[in-house]
Amino acid sequence: NMTVRCYEQDPYGRLRPADVFNWFQEAACCQCRLHKAAIEDLRPKGYTWIIHRYKIVVARMPVYGEDCRVSTWAHPRRDLLSVRDFALESASGERLVSATSQWALIDLKAQRPARLSAALAYFPACGERALDEELKPLSVPAGLAPLGETEQKATAWCLDQNDHVNNSVYVSWAYDGLYPHIKGTPALREMEVNYKRQAFHGQAVTCRTSAAPGGVYYSELSLGGEPLALVRSAWSA
Repeated sequence: NMTVRCYEQDPYGRLRPADVFNWFQEAACCQCRLHKAAIEDLRPKGYTWIIHRYKIVVARMPVYGEDCRVSTWAHPRRDLLSVRDFALESASGERLVSATSQWALIDLKAQRPARLSAALAYFPACGERALDEELKPLSVPAGLAPLGETEQKATAWCLDQNDHVNNSVYVSWAYDGLYPHIKGTPALREMEVNYKRQAFHGQAVTCRTSAAPGGVYYSELSLGGEPLALVRSAWSA
């Protein structure tokens, strides 16, 4: 059970996109701790979780003070990717946000993906889907109108248990690049993220924003010219 706090609202009283990702992460961590599959359980074994891809679809963002319920479950697993879905509902049961995500288990010594079976003897799974789709690689269409660049510093605030920039921070950085162009009251319809590389403390990350037709934006996050993440977001008036 979650409530939209005052520091989680945007200028229009709605839950900010990055905090949707934070809420989902909190629910996932709670379930993983129950089944000894959280980062603090895996790191002593030489493994950790890394996010690969994410997509959320928004019917309505909850607003400041609104009580909500977050649910999460793992899809029947493949041995190289963990598929995890999420649902955010109002107190009355209205589905507000649906999401699906892909996670990889990383061998810390080899710095390569490992099979889930290497570290997880058992984890409960559910065949239901919040979003019935397979996430694919994103790419920026040719010929889009560039809207500008912003630069962000990976400060200590950005880091998580893996000592790298947390997945929700990339969403915050993308939103910072979008904000002058979506100022007013546009509502987020969907957001999809491809995570490509890690960023670490002290590094300077560039976010290049481009506009596509129909209220769609692409946010390319890079480090020294190398891609870190690509965010596609769609907004409605």
